Amino acid sequence: LRVDHSSEVASKIDAQCSLVDQGCKTPFSVSFICGNAGQEMLHDLLLVDTLLARKIKNVPDALKMRRHVICKCTLHLPEHPTLCSHATSSDVSKHLGQLCAGGVNKTPAVRALGERLQTYYAEGRLILKPNTFWCHGTSLTVLPKTLQASFKNDFIVFIKGDTNYRRLLRDSTEWLPDASIADVSAGFPGSFALCSLLFA
Repeated sequence: LRVDHSSEVASKIDAQCSLVDQGCKTPFSVSFICGNAGQEMLHDLLLVDTLLARKIKNVPDALKMRRHVICKCTLHLPEHPTLCSHATSSDVSKHLGQLCAGGVNKTPAVRALGERLQTYYAEGRLILKPNTFWCHGTSLTVLPKTLQASFKNDFIVFIKGDTNYRRLLRDSTEWLPDASIADVSAGFPGSFALCSLLFA
């Protein structure tokens, strides 16, 4: 079963953005633990664009890198696909190239999306971070120290795909059916949203 908490997640992000607008908080980072290439990755990139495009209100353009509410977005990717559909850094680059070309129908809006994403990448705000950790089935509650530190610094981590869903919940019977997800995932070092793309 899937539970729709999208409005709660959006409200949490909007509230943090408002605090940055008011000068009460500094710009923050988010991460994606990526799932599949193709349609799923395109949805991820649309969300990345929405997040990175938001600007701090009443900040002069001269402050460029400091004028965005979300300072960077990191895509965590496997060094190589465990399943044939898993997205890698190479896949992200190919997706960006296709978007910059306007997609199949050479659509201006699609081209503009690709160009914005390429700009974020060139500015160092969209970061691709491959790691061999994502190539095997170790639980997300026992991350390497480098990944733990990265996720601790993020405001929220979007966890994509069925494989990572199972890795977070340990895909086992060691917890009771009515256990809370907070208890089951207690070893994960930051706030997260589990995201699943529903195909019609």
